[in-house]
Amino acid sequence: FLTAKSGKSALRLFESEQIDILLTDVRMPGMDGLELIRRTRNSWPNVRAVVLSAHDEFPYVREALKLGVENYILKPVSPVELQETILSIQKDVNSPSVAESQQLLAMEAFRQNVLQRWVEGTIEQLELAERADLLGIDLEAERFALIAATDDIGRSHEDRVHRAVTFMFAIRDRLRSRDTTPFRAEVFLDSRARLACLVHSSDSNLSEEELCQFAQLSLEDERVDASWHMSIGTTVTMPSDVRRSYETALLLSNTRFVWH
Repeated sequence: FLTAKSGKSALRLFESEQIDILLTDVRMPGMDGLELIRRTRNSWPNVRAVVLSAHDEFPYVREALKLGVENYILKPVSPVELQETILSIQKDVNSPSVAESQQLLAMEAFRQNVLQRWVEGTIEQLELAERADLLGIDLEAERFALIAATDDIGRSHEDRVHRAVTFMFAIRDRLRSRDTTPFRAEVFLDSRARLACLVHSSDSNLSEEELCQFAQLSLEDERVDASWHMSIGTTVTMPSDVRRSYETALLLSNTRFVWH
């Protein structure tokens, strides 16, 4: 664990040490934290960054997200949030395949982090509310459900991550092209690089049939082969119960959809 009193001092440490995670304040003498991240990205693109700040103004947050930070934590810092963020990053740093896909997911690192911690039940509700508002996720929706996608074919972790990312963008394209979809969905990779789709709807009558139709349409995309299948978790009414839907979807992940 290394510390620096300024951005320039931190850059000198990068030149002499191998650093995986950068934890920085926004305002520092000589060079602010966002400029420090910007400069490290040029020479050390795989370094993961977390911002600590007393400033919740949107321009700061927006610029941090553009730089691909893992999290933007407001002061006073929640020890739980900081610990969970660091642990999540450490898992990724130890996985070369995730690092290789970082370029594709850099702009969405913040979203991925929030969604992973939400479905796994490791984010506090107040923190979730703040970040969901920033991401445009409606926590006042009537219904939530988690859809998990599983690839049957045994592959290397690197290949599975690549295929999951491809499927992720296929589902997002499908959502953008269908204005009649009766819900919104957040598509992401969980902390074990499994593809997940968190559905939220203002319609209290959201049916399992509608979710199944959406899953089937996603599987029919030309970028998705027949080795994938999808499972639907329990529909819940509270954001705090999303973890239960996620766990149900994983339990059902060995059950394949059969269509007649």
